[in-house]
Amino acid sequence: MEDFTAVGLDVHKNSVVACAINTRTGEMWTRRFGHDPAGLPPCR
Repeated sequence: MEDFTAVGLDVHKNSVVACAINTRTGEMWTRRFGHDPAGLPPCR
């Protein structure tokens, strides 16, 4: 199986929840962001 990370976003007016899963290992990460755009991490 190819190794990649799938990402999903649950976007609402006052918050965003991001979830990512590594398809090979099954490792999963989640992160909740508030409504302040300045609080978002920069894109890499």
